[in-house]
Amino acid sequence: MDSWNVIDLKDGDEVLFAADAADDDRLVFVSSDSSLLTFEASNVRPQGRTAGGMAGIRLAEGCAVMSFNVVPAGRIAWTGGDEGDGENGDGIDLSNASGAVVLTVAGDKDALPGTENGCAKVTPFELYPTKGRGTGGVRSQRFLKGQNTLILAWVGAWPPHASTESGAPVALPDPDMRRDGSGVDLAAPIAFVG
Repeated sequence: MDSWNVIDLKDGDEVLFAADAADDDRLVFVSSDSSLLTFEASNVRPQGRTAGGMAGIRLAEGCAVMSFNVVPAGRIAWTGGDEGDGENGDGIDLSNASGAVVLTVAGDKDALPGTENGCAKVTPFELYPTKGRGTGGVRSQRFLKGQNTLILAWVGAWPPHASTESGAPVALPDPDMRRDGSGVDLAAPIAFVG
């Protein structure tokens, strides 16, 4: 059986995600210190299989990339979420909402993984500005007392659905139009998002 490398990784590096991307799609990195970096895929030149990857997000010491995603150009814009009576009487009607969103969950890095509910925030992706490759990006969630890391980060199409390890649904907060706001306490730890 023939085999070959598809990327030349340095010691300690790992592949988080791989996908096709059109030039006008956006690449998104989210790090454990709540930094989010996004830029157009056209800023990355194609490389052969012996290449070592590309400059992505610049990480602060002790931080790691939590999520990497490709957002299709046609999914970037946020529509809907109009002020009104709302589905739940909260003043926001999300029945016609669409577009990409960023889900972040803040917690304590010293907590045993899977035991902390955390504080979640859902924000329309279009609120995050593009920055250059190799930069630190912008803050995606403000940490409150007792929070010092993201325990989960996800970028994808509205609406996100979250569940526990056993498959029970976890209710997520309505979208927050502040890109660096703090989160809302969750009722249970999130194991899966999609």
